[in-house]
Amino acid sequence: MREEEEDQRESESEGSYEEIKQPAQEMPNLSEDELARYGTYRTTGFNKGGVRKLVLQTLNQTCNPNFVIVLSAIGKAFVSELIEEAKEVQEEWGDAGDLLPSHVHEGYRRLYHKMPNMSSPGR
Repeated sequence: MREEEEDQRESESEGSYEEIKQPAQEMPNLSEDELARYGTYRTTGFNKGGVRKLVLQTLNQTCNPNFVIVLSAIGKAFVSELIEEAKEVQEEWGDAGDLLPSHVHEGYRRLYHKMPNMSSPGR
């Protein structure tokens, strides 16, 4: 009985590895640079302890671990959008190499005007 469970777990873990590799294979129109960024995006995330601490300082109460996961995912999506916009700014300005703070700042300014709900209530 236990051997069957172990075999099932091994096959599940192998399947999940294949699922991780699969999106990169389904995106043949991405450049090598974009594929490298996508791979980095998939493997990175925010420190859950840091997010929990930020929520505690901001809301003055503890939060559910699921809320930390959701907030991390939202933050990761926002940073991804910001970097994508900053890369577009870099291309438009004809700069090469690493992103500069001015690229990120201009990307943020553009996102601020594009996205709803980015302005604070006091503005």
